[in-house]
Amino acid sequence: MHTPISISAIASVSALGDSPKEVWESYLSKKPLFVKKKIGSQEVFVTEISAKTQKALTQLKASNPSYKTLDRTVLLAILASKHALQNTDLEKQSLDINIGSSRGATSLFEKYHTDFLQTGKVSPFTSPTTTLGNISSWVSQELGTKGLQIDQSVTCSTAMHALLNGIAWLQADMAQGFLVGGSEAALTPFTIAQMQALKLYSKAAHDSPCESMGFQKTKNTMVLGRGSSSCCFGKRNFCPHPGSN
Repeated sequence: MHTPISISAIASVSALGDSPKEVWESYLSKKPLFVKKKIGSQEVFVTEISAKTQKALTQLKASNPSYKTLDRTVLLAILASKHALQNTDLEKQSLDINIGSSRGATSLFEKYHTDFLQTGKVSPFTSPTTTLGNISSWVSQELGTKGLQIDQSVTCSTAMHALLNGIAWLQADMAQGFLVGGSEAALTPFTIAQMQALKLYSKAAHDSPCESMGFQKTKNTMVLGRGSSSCCFGKRNFCPHPGSN
């Protein structure tokens, strides 16, 4: 790597928690965090954010009148990115942003589609709030950054592609620092039905239905959930010297 890159902060919001301490304690507990929830007309295993995180999302949504129309994927990304920015020494305004979503604005898209089928009309917010690019742009507005805003959707590897893209920009000397990540809020009837149609969704009856490391399994065991993760990194000479204020 001809341009040394330093990771300055990583933050996530998921069923594991919304702080490094909570996430670590969740791992140490070795307790499954899967719950059965009724999504549409069926009950399936999912992973759900905690009541504490849901409260934080509700407060975030109430903090700005414009946030009332945003999909949960955007709100989760804002929350995770704010946590990450609190722990980084990178110059905030100079950060470029690349945050994507594999499933997209599932809640709003399904809501607006249902409204159209019932009334023949759609809300004027339908296009801007279901367009993929609104994740990074809303995160940028909330954080007050002035850099580039990029989004993409690459099946299940969206967040990894955001990371690779940020590194590529730094290596090409086209950026100094990046905030990258991914956000998913896939607990909607149509989204789960898609995974079931592909024969991907878990049908296990025990409390650990997602057997991702069970290499001897004979069936797919995907379980969907909600969550977001953000990472700040930059060129080493763009990061303040360790110990500086």
